Amino acid sequence: MAKLPMKRLKILSSFCLLFVFVSCYLNKNIAGKKIYFEKFENFTLNSSLNFFLNEKIKEIFLKYPGYTLTETKENSDYVCQLQILKFERIPLYYSKENIYEISGARFEIKVKISIKNNDLNFEKELVESVSTSIHKEFKEEDILSRISEGIAKKIYFEFLNLNKK
Repeated sequence: MAKLPMKRLKILSSFCLLFVFVSCYLNKNIAGKKIYFEKFENFTLNSSLNFFLNEKIKEIFLKYPGYTLTETKENSDYVCQLQILKFERIPLYYSKENIYEISGARFEIKVKISIKNNDLNFEKELVESVSTSIHKEFKEEDILSRISEGIAKKIYFEFLNLNKK
């Protein structure tokens, strides 16, 4: 294995250092921001959505950098309210044998987030949907988990977009 010439090694290490400094500069606006989520308001008939959304929001914010969840409003940089406006199953196609039997469906959730801090009052509705075959792979827990994860990611990226402004 041939050794890299010293000049190439210096250039490569310079680019690596530049990359580190640029990434630190770009992430300085979100480093260490604390978010407090108020109790979710659920306007649907599916009470287990609160549990799944709460768990997935915690999981996503722990998995991705830049934010931490806090237990008190006083220690937070942002206060977030979440309203679950709609959760429904929309038939996609029906069984060949029985036209009254649903074979595939799309599950859709619609939430409204409100994010507040000293300078900001932001509201937005987010929609997430998951399609599935009801006969083969339908497990309500899996559907709720997948759809909650999608909404949790959208909430996380809304926070990222706020800090870009």
